[in-house]
Amino acid sequence: MLRRVGHWLFNTWWGRGLVFSVVIALLMAVLDPVFAVLPPAPSLPQRPRPTATPSPKPSATATATPRPTVTPTPAPLPRPAYDLEVRYDFLGQEVEVRQDVAYTNATGWPLEDLVFVAQPAWYPGVFRFEGAWQRQGDQWQPLENEVREMSVQVALPTPLPPGGETRLRLRYRLSLPVLRTTPGDLHAPRTLGYTARQVLWSDWYLFLPPYDPRRGWQVNTPWFFGENLTYPLSDVQVDLEIYNPPPDLTIVTNADPTACAEDAAQRFCYSMEATRGVVFFFSPYFIRLERTLGQTRLEGYFFPLESAYGEDVLDAAAQALETYGQRFGPYHRQRYVVVQADLPDGMEYDGLTSVSYDFFDYYNGRPWSLLIAITVHETAHQWWFAQVHNDQALHPWLDEALATYSEYLFYEQLGDPIAVEWWWTYRVDYYTPDQPIDRSIYEFESWRGYRDAVYLHGAHFYHDLRRTLGDDAFFAFLRAYRRTYQGRIVTPQDWAALLQRHLPAQADLTPLWRQYFIHPPRLTP
Repeated sequence: MLRRVGHWLFNTWWGRGLVFSVVIALLMAVLDPVFAVLPPAPSLPQRPRPTATPSPKPSATATATPRPTVTPTPAPLPRPAYDLEVRYDFLGQEVEVRQDVAYTNATGWPLEDLVFVAQPAWYPGVFRFEGAWQRQGDQWQPLENEVREMSVQVALPTPLPPGGETRLRLRYRLSLPVLRTTPGDLHAPRTLGYTARQVLWSDWYLFLPPYDPRRGWQVNTPWFFGENLTYPLSDVQVDLEIYNPPPDLTIVTNADPTACAEDAAQRFCYSMEATRGVVFFFSPYFIRLERTLGQTRLEGYFFPLESAYGEDVLDAAAQALETYGQRFGPYHRQRYVVVQADLPDGMEYDGLTSVSYDFFDYYNGRPWSLLIAITVHETAHQWWFAQVHNDQALHPWLDEALATYSEYLFYEQLGDPIAVEWWWTYRVDYYTPDQPIDRSIYEFESWRGYRDAVYLHGAHFYHDLRRTLGDDAFFAFLRAYRRTYQGRIVTPQDWAALLQRHLPAQADLTPLWRQYFIHPPRLTP
């Protein structure tokens, strides 16, 4: 009997997770009396909410004004829609997907084929494509297709004209791998797979990337660090049925739960409109915490031993949402989710943030810590990723530099000089960043070089830009940036064109261009 129990504990992933949790709990029980003599750390200060004061209404004055001529604006074309039926064998970590695609050609060019990003194909032995079909009348007709390095090319029987619509059906299977961050292994599965205590589905389904008439479908391959994908907005529905789940399984996702057409014990349905992608975390160990900030519900999912720290994480996330809402414009969703993840770093998603377990291990209980800094960094990506998007492989500075400087805005708003000094001294300047910020991820040879240039030197760039413009023009530019490009994918030239409209008359950006850029953005005369 004991042999069978031991076999179950050490040869199942949740058994190993249970043993891990028990060992850590025993260590904490021994160490807690030691740390109990330390003075309690101050919590993040709770700032009072400003009360809304209505502006006085102007008096009405009748003035005859000629009506302008109204030019009809063409209706925007529908976003791609993905309807996924998913069958998930939790015990075997096997996933079967049937994906229906509704697509309207918004490229302005006739398309002879559609190319889908298939990030799971990048990982050896994970992805098996079973076929593609096109809806023709009441029938599904098979289509020729080719699985490439990390994409699937589907040939259309006739070119799809601009504005033309088509419906496809795709079938494929995933054999989820063990999550690995092996240094030097470019094909290591970093954000799709499982550990001893959780399963992560990130970039798990097929989607259509941006289309450029000169480059075609933009499918960027992964690199040793940084993000490689660009996500056009899409509408996603997921019908998920789970087989052989462990007891007390918690499903965490950025999508909203919806009613399923047919009820079943382990069937769950979700939908998300205008999203950069739907992600799932699964674990039987999560502790759920919750906050409310105005009309936004914050949800936190943490492992038991770190759930007390999770309270501080949610407090920081709530304060960041409030600060960034005031500085940049409103948050765009009604939910915001923070998840503790078995990943080496933080990761941004649309409406969801994951924070590495590693930052919890070194948390000092104070605002000036990487756990809080990374939490508010990833929260800033709800503006500079989810709302305003960019090519993360070729122009990572567009979102990462601004998300890093947003950390400083968070600490500045706290009004704590120690936190501000810590941020500049230990978060940024300790690494003496001085390299140009505008290189692609593929031009860096190390994570340290990439982070120091794009994130940390990028934060200095935005601070110097703020000094050059002045606070009023700088924050007016950031608000206009979010408002103008919300839902779009921007380029450095888009960024520069909008910046030029907010330049004070005497502002000279030449020193900044020389200090921070290899190829400075062009300002039109």
